[in-house]
Amino acid sequence: MLTCAPIRRLMDKAALSNEIKEIIVRELKLEGKTPADIDERAPLFGEGLGLDSLDALQLAMVIEEKYQVKIPDGGEERRIFANVASLAEFIARAMEAAPVPVVEIAAGKDDIGDVAMASGQQPAGDHLHKGLKRGRREDRHEIL
Repeated sequence: MLTCAPIRRLMDKAALSNEIKEIIVRELKLEGKTPADIDERAPLFGEGLGLDSLDALQLAMVIEEKYQVKIPDGGEERRIFANVASLAEFIARAMEAAPVPVVEIAAGKDDIGDVAMASGQQPAGDHLHKGLKRGRREDRHEIL
Protein backbone atom coordinates (compact mmCIF):
# COMPACT_ATOMS: atom_id res chain seq x y z
CA MET A 1 0.00 0.00 0.00
CA LEU A 2 1.33 3.41 -0.98
CA THR A 3 0.87 6.17 1.57
CA CYS A 4 1.46 9.84 0.79
CA ALA A 5 2.14 12.61 3.30
CA PRO A 6 -0.90 14.76 4.10
CA ILE A 7 -1.36 17.80 1.91
CA ARG A 8 -2.50 20.75 3.98
CA ARG A 9 -4.50 23.60 2.55
CA LEU A 10 -1.94 26.33 3.04
CA MET A 11 -2.19 29.82 1.70
CA ASP A 12 0.37 32.59 1.74
CA LYS A 13 -0.72 35.03 4.46
CA ALA A 14 -0.13 38.09 2.28
CA ALA A 15 -2.35 36.59 -0.43
CA LEU A 16 -4.93 35.68 2.21
CA SER A 17 -4.90 39.24 3.60
CA ASN A 18 -5.41 40.65 0.11
CA GLU A 19 -8.26 38.22 -0.53
CA ILE A 20 -9.93 39.26 2.75
CA LYS A 21 -9.61 42.93 1.77
CA GLU A 22 -11.26 42.15 -1.56
CA ILE A 23 -14.08 40.33 0.25
CA ILE A 24 -14.60 43.27 2.62
CA VAL A 25 -14.83 45.80 -0.23
CA ARG A 26 -17.01 43.60 -2.45
CA GLU A 27 -19.37 42.04 0.10
CA LEU A 28 -19.86 45.12 2.26
CA LYS A 29 -20.10 47.36 -0.81
CA LEU A 30 -17.66 49.93 0.52
CA GLU A 31 -18.15 52.86 -1.84
CA GLY A 32 -14.95 54.64 -2.85
CA LYS A 33 -12.68 52.04 -1.20
CA THR A 34 -10.31 49.59 -2.85
CA PRO A 35 -8.54 46.66 -1.20
CA ALA A 36 -5.29 48.67 -1.39
CA ASP A 37 -6.91 51.40 0.76
CA ILE A 38 -7.32 49.01 3.70
CA ASP A 39 -4.38 48.81 6.12
CA GLU A 40 -4.24 45.22 7.37
CA ARG A 41 -3.33 46.42 10.90
CA ALA A 42 -6.00 49.14 11.12
CA PRO A 43 -9.11 48.36 13.21
CA LEU A 44 -12.07 47.10 11.20
CA PHE A 45 -14.55 48.78 13.56
CA GLY A 46 -14.88 52.23 15.07
CA GLU A 47 -12.19 54.73 14.05
CA GLY A 48 -10.52 52.33 11.65
CA LEU A 49 -12.55 51.12 8.68
CA GLY A 50 -15.77 52.04 10.46
CA LEU A 51 -17.64 48.72 10.11
CA ASP A 52 -20.65 48.04 12.35
CA SER A 53 -22.21 44.91 13.88
CA LEU A 54 -24.28 44.15 10.76
CA ASP A 55 -21.11 44.33 8.66
CA ALA A 56 -19.43 41.95 11.13
CA LEU A 57 -22.26 39.44 10.81
CA GLN A 58 -22.24 39.58 7.01
CA LEU A 59 -18.44 39.30 6.89
CA ALA A 60 -18.47 36.35 9.32
CA MET A 61 -20.99 34.48 7.17
CA VAL A 62 -18.95 35.01 4.00
CA ILE A 63 -15.67 34.00 5.71
CA GLU A 64 -17.21 30.82 7.20
CA GLU A 65 -18.66 29.79 3.85
CA LYS A 66 -15.64 30.62 1.69
CA TYR A 67 -12.94 29.16 3.94
CA GLN A 68 -15.01 26.43 5.63
CA VAL A 69 -14.08 27.67 9.11
CA LYS A 70 -16.24 28.21 12.20
CA ILE A 71 -15.87 31.56 13.93
CA PRO A 72 -16.34 30.96 17.66
CA ASP A 73 -18.82 32.85 19.83
CA GLY A 74 -18.19 34.20 23.30
CA GLY A 75 -15.88 37.17 22.98
CA GLU A 76 -13.13 35.58 20.88
CA GLU A 77 -14.66 37.03 17.72
CA ARG A 78 -13.60 40.53 18.82
CA ARG A 79 -9.95 39.48 18.75
CA ILE A 80 -10.41 37.64 15.43
CA PHE A 81 -12.12 40.64 13.78
CA ALA A 82 -9.76 43.25 15.25
CA ASN A 83 -8.14 43.82 11.84
CA VAL A 84 -7.44 42.09 8.52
CA ALA A 85 -4.16 40.61 9.83
CA SER A 86 -5.84 38.93 12.83
CA LEU A 87 -8.62 37.60 10.61
CA ALA A 88 -6.08 36.19 8.14
CA GLU A 89 -4.15 34.57 11.01
CA PHE A 90 -7.32 32.94 12.36
CA ILE A 91 -8.30 31.59 8.91
CA ALA A 92 -4.79 30.27 8.21
CA ARG A 93 -4.63 28.42 11.55
CA ALA A 94 -8.14 27.01 11.17
CA MET A 95 -7.37 25.76 7.66
CA GLU A 96 -4.11 24.14 8.82
CA ALA A 97 -5.94 22.37 11.65
CA ALA A 98 -8.81 21.13 9.47
CA PRO A 99 -8.88 17.36 8.98
CA VAL A 100 -7.67 16.08 5.63
CA PRO A 101 -9.91 13.32 4.21
CA VAL A 102 -8.27 9.99 3.43
CA VAL A 103 -9.12 8.50 0.05
CA GLU A 104 -8.41 4.92 -0.97
CA ILE A 105 -8.12 4.26 -4.68
CA ALA A 106 -8.36 0.80 -6.25
CA ALA A 107 -6.27 0.72 -9.41
CA GLY A 108 -6.49 -2.89 -10.61
CA LYS A 109 -7.22 -3.90 -14.21
CA ASP A 110 -10.95 -4.22 -13.54
CA ASP A 111 -11.18 -1.33 -11.10
CA ILE A 112 -9.92 1.77 -12.91
CA GLY A 113 -11.68 4.80 -11.49
CA ASP A 114 -13.24 3.22 -8.39
CA VAL A 115 -12.74 5.54 -5.42
CA ALA A 116 -14.04 5.37 -1.84
CA MET A 117 -13.61 7.54 1.18
CA ALA A 118 -11.65 5.65 3.83
CA SER A 119 -12.30 8.25 6.50
CA GLY A 120 -15.42 6.56 7.83
CA GLN A 121 -17.84 8.55 5.70
CA GLN A 122 -20.61 6.71 3.89
CA PRO A 123 -19.79 6.49 0.15
CA ALA A 124 -22.14 7.96 -2.42
CA GLY A 125 -23.03 4.52 -3.81
CA ASP A 126 -22.37 0.80 -3.38
CA HIS A 127 -20.44 0.69 -6.66
CA LEU A 128 -17.56 2.43 -4.89
CA HIS A 129 -17.10 -0.45 -2.46
CA LYS A 130 -17.48 -3.19 -5.10
CA GLY A 131 -14.39 -1.95 -6.94
CA LEU A 132 -12.33 -2.00 -3.75
CA LYS A 133 -13.40 -5.55 -2.93
CA ARG A 134 -12.46 -6.78 -6.43
CA GLY A 135 -9.07 -5.05 -6.55
CA ARG A 136 -5.88 -6.86 -5.64
CA ARG A 137 -4.29 -5.82 -2.34
CA GLU A 138 -1.09 -4.68 -4.03
CA ASP A 139 -3.06 -2.47 -6.44
CA ARG A 140 -4.66 -0.36 -3.71
CA HIS A 141 -3.13 2.98 -2.83
CA GLU A 142 -3.95 5.20 0.10
CA ILE A 143 -3.72 8.93 -0.47
CA LEU A 144 -3.81 11.31 2.47
